[in-house]
Amino acid sequence: MHRTLGPLMALALLSTACGGRATLVGRVVDPNGAPVHKAEVSTDPPTDTVVTNARGRFNISRVLDEDGGEREVPAGAYKVIIQKMGFDTVELQVTVHGKTELPDQTLGERKLKVKPTPPDPSKDPPHDHQHPSPPVDGDA
Repeated sequence: MHRTLGPLMALALLSTACGGRATLVGRVVDPNGAPVHKAEVSTDPPTDTVVTNARGRFNISRVLDEDGGEREVPAGAYKVIIQKMGFDTVELQVTVHGKTELPDQTLGERKLKVKPTPPDPSKDPPHDHQHPSPPVDGDA
């Protein structure tokens, strides 16, 4: 399940500073406000994909070229995707100019649905030793 923030919310989340190297920074937290460690943060169009540190912080400041060279993040509109196993994915639209800092992004905990495992028909059913099967014709 994806949670997408509307355009007004995305504008409210956006704070920009002019000039300097373009960067996108923020912090990811759980529903209780605790930092989420190792959440993956990526963008479209692609920049570096980074993971949050122990305090839930991330910083995207470069783009790797196809040949492995680095360049600055170009200013412009990006979709930011934040995901971690066990949590709902967050997607939001931002415009990056200079240093763009997002307020805390909260990942909602996913309700894991566990399906019962059906019995394996290739395995023999358990034998009832108290009530043995009746003999089959030809058995002695």
